[in-house]
Amino acid sequence: MKDMTHKQLIRAAYVVAKLESAQTAQLLTELAGRLDGALVAARTACLERDASVRAEIEWEKAMMQAVGEDGVGDVVQKIEKLKAERDALAVENGEMKGEPVAKVLSSRAGNDTSTIDKALPAGTALYTVPPAPEEAK
Repeated sequence: MKDMTHKQLIRAAYVVAKLESAQTAQLLTELAGRLDGALVAARTACLERDASVRAEIEWEKAMMQAVGEDGVGDVVQKIEKLKAERDALAVENGEMKGEPVAKVLSSRAGNDTSTIDKALPAGTALYTVPPAPEEAK
């Protein structure tokens, strides 16, 4: 009996249960059913654990590629650094929003500036004058 697989042991318990008295048959059937259920639960738990380990390995590989580290502490530090940089850029961007960018007179009557010209940074040359042609001697 030591060489029997779990499936064989459960099947044997059901077969023997048919040959025994009603009480013994009921007990063997209950034991076989519970053993079968416990084995299914154990197999499921093992599959879930294996999937979790694979997911963790994939996460570590992705973090190593993204930030050069795979430890949780290292990744947290990198993320905090990125957040700080993002916040600094947001502050800088907010400061720039209040400043006029560039104002150019519009050729349209009733408009003092052109909308598209406001998108250009201050000091941007809007038009260039081509060099004067050299006179032929």
